[in-house]
Amino acid sequence: MDYPIENEVLGEPSLKLDGEINSSKEEKRKAWDFAIGMNQLDGAWTPPKEYMDLVEKEINGDITKQEMRIIINRKYTMKVKD
Repeated sequence: MDYPIENEVLGEPSLKLDGEINSSKEEKRKAWDFAIGMNQLDGAWTPPKEYMDLVEKEINGDITKQEMRIIINRKYTMKVKD
């Protein structure tokens, strides 16, 4: 289920240079560095290696941000047994 706020906050960014969508590794790395830095504003936080591995895969084009969300949700979603 998609929530409107999730799409607003976690939606695909459009990095535009000269009117074209730029998805170069350099631009993706800058965007990720900015996002991680924003999370560190409230104090020291080091992303887990597993998360950073996913970030690297996204930067390299091996997975999408949506695939990252699915992997993370599966890892941290609690399953309740009947």
